[in-house]
Amino acid sequence: MLKRFTKISALLMATTSVITLVPAFAADVQKADTVEEGTIYSASCKGPGTYVVEGEMNGQDDAIYYVKDGKFTKLEDAQTGDKFGDIVKDNYLELNDGDYYVDITTGKKFDEDIIGNLNDDTALA
Repeated sequence: MLKRFTKISALLMATTSVITLVPAFAADVQKADTVEEGTIYSASCKGPGTYVVEGEMNGQDDAIYYVKDGKFTKLEDAQTGDKFGDIVKDNYLELNDGDYYVDITTGKKFDEDIIGNLNDDTALA
C-alpha cells in the first residue's frame, strides 16, 4: 500500500513540475494605429476602445473626434474647447455639463436635455 502511495505522489509531483514549466502567455495588447497625425489637446476614454479626442488631425482645423475601434468620426457641430461629459444612451455625447448633446454617429447637435428626458421617463415609469 505504501508503494502505491509513493508512486502516486511521485506522479503528481512530476505533473505539477511540468505544468509550472509551461510559459504563461500575456493577453494580446491592441496598439493604436499611427495612420492619423496631428496634435491632441484633450482626450477622454469612454470605454474599451472608445475615446473622445479634441485636436487637429492630418492638417485639418481643430475639431472634436469620436474614436471607436480605430474609426474616427468628426463631430461637426461640437465646439472645440467644450468639456466632455458622458455618453448617454450609447448614442449621444454630453458637452459642457449638459448644455447640448452631439449624436456620435452623425456628429449633429441636439439642444434638448436628453438626461432630463430620461429622468422624466424614469419618474413616470
